[in-house]
Amino acid sequence: MTTLEKELRIPTVSLVARSFHNDFRAATKTYGIENQPLAAVPHEFTSCTDEEVIKQVEGALEDIIKGLTIPVKAPTGRMLRPITTPTPPDDYPIAPPVSDEAIQFRASDYFEATDSFQQHFIGWGWSDGITLVPPTKDKVKWMLKGTSHSPDEVVTRLDPLKGAASVSKIAVNAVMGGARPEYLPIILGAVEAMMDPKFEIMRCVMSTSPYTPLLWVNGPIIEEVGLNSGRACLGPGSQNRANLAIGRAIRLILMNIGGAYVGISDMDTIGTGHKISMVVAENERESPWPPYHVEKGFKREESTVTVLSVVGQTEIADLASNTAEGFLYTITHSITPIGNGSGMFYSPYDLNLTPTQYGHEPVLLLPPSAAQTFGKEGWTKDKIREYLYQHARVPKGVWAGHSWFKNHPNMLAPKWREAPPDTGIPVVFHPKAFQIIVVGGPANKMSYCAPGGRNAAVTRSVDQWR
Repeated sequence: MTTLEKELRIPTVSLVARSFHNDFRAATKTYGIENQPLAAVPHEFTSCTDEEVIKQVEGALEDIIKGLTIPVKAPTGRMLRPITTPTPPDDYPIAPPVSDEAIQFRASDYFEATDSFQQHFIGWGWSDGITLVPPTKDKVKWMLKGTSHSPDEVVTRLDPLKGAASVSKIAVNAVMGGARPEYLPIILGAVEAMMDPKFEIMRCVMSTSPYTPLLWVNGPIIEEVGLNSGRACLGPGSQNRANLAIGRAIRLILMNIGGAYVGISDMDTIGTGHKISMVVAENERESPWPPYHVEKGFKREESTVTVLSVVGQTEIADLASNTAEGFLYTITHSITPIGNGSGMFYSPYDLNLTPTQYGHEPVLLLPPSAAQTFGKEGWTKDKIREYLYQHARVPKGVWAGHSWFKNHPNMLAPKWREAPPDTGIPVVFHPKAFQIIVVGGPANKMSYCAPGGRNAAVTRSVDQWR
């Protein structure tokens, strides 16, 4: 749409479901076409019959004609709001002030002042719904001790609203999320990584699916900051202070700097608690294999953070098996349902349509006991990947019955279109797509994190942000 309007000068009108109006206005403002005409329709077109779509379009014809024939208002000349105090769009029902100055909350005592702060930040949409730590000047200054980088340095322009993610603004949100200065290099590295095209941040933060960043950390910083790599490392509890605070800081950064506000850009249908925090450290001590970051070419003594957009996690329980093949049988038959959330939805597509080398990349989280069983039997990660690639498949006939491919058969990759119905289509495009991480405590309870779209894991150095 932006290309048609701004580059080719072709007038357009967008058909937008009423519940997506704020999302549409935020997006068009971001890309410099803020007065873009829209034609409102009652409902989303997804899962509608052809007749229902036609009826909705016919009902919007008058708006379509007006949008194509009546000149639009001249743009304001501001592609974005000021980002130092990030805010929702102008027509957001609760508009906070935009100011480069500190916001003051005055009251008769400290408790009333902090309560006023909490209520205002919640009302302005700057909160994840949990009590925030007030980001006072002294607190932010304390947080900035975690890095040698200048507070004014811009790490990236963070999507969806291209907010300037400066070190200081990242520190503000880290304070609000309960982080400590020693966590800051991990947070900075993760923010940098999320703007790599392979991460597909726009899909992660703007979809109607419950996509969320999964972070895993490697190297000496795990022990330095007390990240949990063992029991319940994705759960609650004081053992997860660093894990939870880092993940929560990332969520606040995506909202308050990137602009991923619920109902504005984040259009998640049901949501997930994982969006608050999904951070682990690899259990390097109990893994039979080299750490993940060493696989990726980093030195063991280096520290890294890896980010990947996922749709949550699925438990794979196998308390009866005591062999590698037993585990693999259970894993294979746990990761092959069809549908977007399984991570398989893109498998029948042509790999050339994806921005990554291996298409989408799911994550298999293995507890040390299961990983050690694989190691004792001589199974490398690559051998596990190859097994899953060959065996975790869904018959082409099952895919052909899926409503999307049934109605759009040409969306299947050419190599699958003429294949017999019993031809198995693999979960991923390539064995290397499987990311295998050793985390957790005792018991053979594995976990599978399906990818949030056609995206890939991105690893960045933490040390460069110290």
